[in-house]
Amino acid sequence: MKTLLIPAGNKTVAAALRDAGYSPALPCGGRQSCGKCVVWVKGSFCAVSPEERALLDQAVPELPQPGFVRRLACFCRAEGAGGAVLLPNQAEPPVTAAFDTSLLSYDGEDPFSLGAVIDIGTTTISLVLLRMADA
Repeated sequence: MKTLLIPAGNKTVAAALRDAGYSPALPCGGRQSCGKCVVWVKGSFCAVSPEERALLDQAVPELPQPGFVRRLACFCRAEGAGGAVLLPNQAEPPVTAAFDTSLLSYDGEDPFSLGAVIDIGTTTISLVLLRMADA
């Protein structure tokens, strides 16, 4: 895990992470409605609002990080001297990949050929297995 220093200012932790080149998980687009942008912070941050508390109480419990408190990136703002955000390994800057579409062909010969479709979203990975003769 890495720690990113967040200076005080009028930006949410989510905006500060984006400015630093990271893609925080914001399933609701940062509209403060889903409670899934949990981050671990320490330092000087704004107080937890009742709205944030309600969403934090509904969030999936996570293992505590010593010295850090759990907050929502779309609510939380650094104040005073600022603070630090603990970044899990999966919070690395996004990686893009290319693939060869010529591998996605089916000649219609084998009725038992299988194909898979994978959708990698921001919060969910979906996989569909197809029998190619039915596709």
